[in-house]
Amino acid sequence: MLASLNSQQYEAVTADIHKPLQIIAGPGTGKTKVLTSRVAYLLIEHKIPPSNIIVTTFTKKAANEMVERLQVLFAKENLDPDKYLKGLLIGTFHSICVKLLRRYGTQIGLTPKFKIADERDSNTILSKILTTLSDDVVRLKFHPSSVSVDIYQKDPKETDKLHGYDLKKAKSQISKLKSLTTTPQTYSTTSARSFDLAVIYSLYQESLRKHNLIDFDDCLLYTYLLLSETRKKGRVLLKELKHVLVDEFQDTNKIQMELLYLLGQCTDDQNFEDNVTVVGDSDQSIYMFRNAVASNFENMIIHYQNCQEITLKENYRSTSNILNFSEQIMTQQKDRKQKSLRSQISHLNIPIVYVRTQNTFKEADHIASEVAKLGLMSGLLTSYNDIAILLRSSFQSRVIEQSLVTNRIPYEVVHGRAFWELKEIRVAMDYLRAIVNNSDNLAILRTLNFPPRGVGNKTLQRLEELIDKSDCPVIETLEMAIHDKKNGFLNVKSESGVRQYIDILKECGRLLDSTSLDCEASLEACFDQIVQLANLKEIKKTPETSKGTHDSENALKAVEENLNEFKRQLIEYKPIIDQIITAEAGDTPLTTRDVLSSFLDSIDLYETSNNENKKDSKKGRVTISTIHGAKGLEWPVVFIPGCTDGVIPSKWTLEDDGPDSSTNLDEDRRCFYVALTRAKSMLYLSSYKERSTPWSGEESNEVSCFLKPTLKMFQNQLVTSISNMSKNSWRDLYEAMGKEYKPVSNILTESNRSRNHIVSTKDFLKNKQFKSPLLTKSTTAPSYVPDRSNNKKRRLGVRRRI
Repeated sequence: MLASLNSQQYEAVTADIHKPLQIIAGPGTGKTKVLTSRVAYLLIEHKIPPSNIIVTTFTKKAANEMVERLQVLFAKENLDPDKYLKGLLIGTFHSICVKLLRRYGTQIGLTPKFKIADERDSNTILSKILTTLSDDVVRLKFHPSSVSVDIYQKDPKETDKLHGYDLKKAKSQISKLKSLTTTPQTYSTTSARSFDLAVIYSLYQESLRKHNLIDFDDCLLYTYLLLSETRKKGRVLLKELKHVLVDEFQDTNKIQMELLYLLGQCTDDQNFEDNVTVVGDSDQSIYMFRNAVASNFENMIIHYQNCQEITLKENYRSTSNILNFSEQIMTQQKDRKQKSLRSQISHLNIPIVYVRTQNTFKEADHIASEVAKLGLMSGLLTSYNDIAILLRSSFQSRVIEQSLVTNRIPYEVVHGRAFWELKEIRVAMDYLRAIVNNSDNLAILRTLNFPPRGVGNKTLQRLEELIDKSDCPVIETLEMAIHDKKNGFLNVKSESGVRQYIDILKECGRLLDSTSLDCEASLEACFDQIVQLANLKEIKKTPETSKGTHDSENALKAVEENLNEFKRQLIEYKPIIDQIITAEAGDTPLTTRDVLSSFLDSIDLYETSNNENKKDSKKGRVTISTIHGAKGLEWPVVFIPGCTDGVIPSKWTLEDDGPDSSTNLDEDRRCFYVALTRAKSMLYLSSYKERSTPWSGEESNEVSCFLKPTLKMFQNQLVTSISNMSKNSWRDLYEAMGKEYKPVSNILTESNRSRNHIVSTKDFLKNKQFKSPLLTKSTTAPSYVPDRSNNKKRRLGVRRRI
């Protein structure tokens, strides 16, 4: 294992385990390999039991990848992976904190059966609070001694049902307070407070407690309070803990930093105090909007006087041109430590492609043209999967998609958590929540009249008031309302609808508890019953789309496919039982309800996603993603459009003249740096002079202030198209792609031929007719034929939700 490491990696993996360690790992330097090897080194060389090690990652996907790498590594060493990995606590900060709270949360007043509030739960609770605030509380925002905090609607024409408050802004401010370890009680007593925010924050936390919920930020806040309180009392929760490792350290916020310090003290053996290893790169800190603190590296050095720092300098991903260009962008940032990354493929001289177009349409057509040329290069690309288009903002996607569609270039758009926000998926989740927990009034009230059962809004409101006053489970309260003829909560129609709803939950509950079915069969039967009884497959069927048209058929088919994907993830889900949970609880097997409850928590907590769908292995698809969505990934060919002031950096950053303006500008610069360093072999940059907007017409745009000075320095290493590359550059490109070199004359011939295949997006939108070889099956380009039924053009791009 150690023999495969370079000198800096070896030093980092084998560093002293009895003092804090920072590993500065720039892009492509083997960060995951080093962290994985460090864990294996602790397990094998120092014989630390896996249950005494905590590893935090930024995503569930990263945790899974690390476990897979460890399994392969142990297998190569002829060691039993199960023996060395059983009990290893690995996951995101939030997931690990929830496991601690499940085990020890009662010490700070949490019940063991608490649930994680999802986005809709939080919005519902906060909206109700803002709607029902009394006039006296609303007047607090005009209190002369109140600190000004931006939680208000900017547009005076907006509806006043929330008393002029902006729900998103209020929620963001509460999240920020929690990231700073500030509780409602602490905030209410400080002089630097907003009176109305203090009231809203307190009411929000009280309501969460009442519903037995904790939100995403509470996972960290309550764990911080738990560890702090027990430490003050001189008690240690995790007495056997020997080492804590943190991946993507640059994305941690203040409370995660404090949790690291507290976990480092969770041991009764002084030899293992403050044994922490962090890995990351401050240049790739791009989550300030989630309250991440890029300066945590410096803060850790100050906190730990004996902290060791090791920098990885060998880059195994990108060419020298890409690395040098990226580094030059970052040198513009003040007070930054200069890095000297060395490319392991420094002998390859592949120019960077840069073009400045007249407008966004021309820019999109340029991208489609270059993609088509790459696709026509015989033996150059494995498939279109080798290409990514990275966007600073999602609004850039539309015109680029149009150009790819018109030129029959297959693509997919990575949409983050959009799959879990689809209506049919949200409703299915709420039904499952209502079945597994008959006291989940938020989920029950959302599904009680879905599909419509004659329970109107006024009846729902009265039932909600009744549920709030009742101490019984929600289903029992609904049954009481049915039988309470005296007060007349329900009329005949709504009574029938409530009875029908309760019957559905009970029927699905019986399937869930069936002893004649195993766990997977019970979950599948329960899910199928929900889909059938709640009529979820018809969820998008409206009077306008119920006439058997092609569009309505496609919409209903998409709903069915989404539900099938949800069911697949449900029945294939395997909960991870960590030793930290079961150490004192025995080995009681999980019931089907336990598995379902764990799965529902995992959707928000562990970032479950529908990214298991396999790409077309023959042709593949060009990936369109935001820069944030591409973090941690890499592609042989990367396009970065919109290198224009107003996009990179954003318009809001450029117009910001407040005290944090330079900080925001640095954040945008780091975002650009992350995008640049996703490229392995080919890097395409483009900017435009004009952009049409619906609110201001044609806007004039300058080249990005990040890019302009760097372009002058690298002007000899830039071309406007791959067609303009030299013979030696073509040879280097083929070598970088790991392919056999083709004669340059053939390449240039095919490249020039491809120029005539590109259809202008603007002309296409004007319904002009084209005779392009790219649109037929006879060309070497992707052979897609449009569906011309009903004279409709079929969209070939697929918006996959990953």
